[in-house]
Amino acid sequence: MTTKEKLLQYSAAMEDVRRLRWRLMEARARAEQTAASLEGMPTAHNPQRMQANVEAVTEAERMLQHAIFTAYQRKKEVAALCDMAATPRQRQLLRLRYVGRLTTSMIAKREEISERVVKLILSAGIKSIEA
Repeated sequence: MTTKEKLLQYSAAMEDVRRLRWRLMEARARAEQTAASLEGMPTAHNPQRMQANVEAVTEAERMLQHAIFTAYQRKKEVAALCDMAATPRQRQLLRLRYVGRLTTSMIAKREEISERVVKLILSAGIKSIEA
């Protein structure tokens, strides 16, 4: 795996967290709809449907917790990798890009430098880590 691929692992992990949060919201919404539709009905009417929704919510919560833990681990790994860059400036911009998940244009605006300079510093930082 290349250094850049390693640096992108945190972003990928956070995308998994985002996707799983959405999945959990959908599962909760389905459970609420089922509960509302079963309200006032005899409890023996369709317990399997409610049980399936509860299990879906529970599984989504478990997967989300695992994804959050994985993202935390990836963030620590990426931060440590960024700290291996040769200069403080490279370390700073690598952290903003790969830990802070800012785009190069956002970094350029924040640091009041051109986007081209940001890209050059990031590239030099990655090369210094690989050396």
